[in-house]
Amino acid sequence: MDKNSSIIIMIAIMAAATFITRLLPFLYADFLKSKSSIKKLGDWLPLMIMPILIIASINREDLHNINKLSIHLIGVATVLCLHHLFRKTLLSILAGTSFFILLQNTIAG
Repeated sequence: MDKNSSIIIMIAIMAAATFITRLLPFLYADFLKSKSSIKKLGDWLPLMIMPILIIASINREDLHNINKLSIHLIGVATVLCLHHLFRKTLLSILAGTSFFILLQNTIAG
C-alpha cells in the first residue's frame, strides 16, 4: 500500500468516526433528554468553554506580565458575572469575549 492510499484510508476513518459521533446524540435524543446528569452537563458545558479558551490563549509572557494576566482574569470574571445575571450562555460568551478583546487591544496593545 502506498503512502497516498494510507492517507486516504485514514481520512475516511476519521470522517466516519466524526460523522458517527455527531449522529449518535440525534439517534438517542429521547434517551438523553430523560437523564438528569445529561441535562446538568448541557447547562454547564457551554460556559466551561470560556476557561478552556482563556487557558489556551495564555502564553508564558502573560503569566509574568500583570497587565496581560489581569486582562484574562477580568475577561473570565465578566463572563461569569454576565452569566450569573442573565443566564444566557451565548450572551455571556459573546459579550465577555468582546470585552476581553477590547481590553486586550486597548490596555495590552
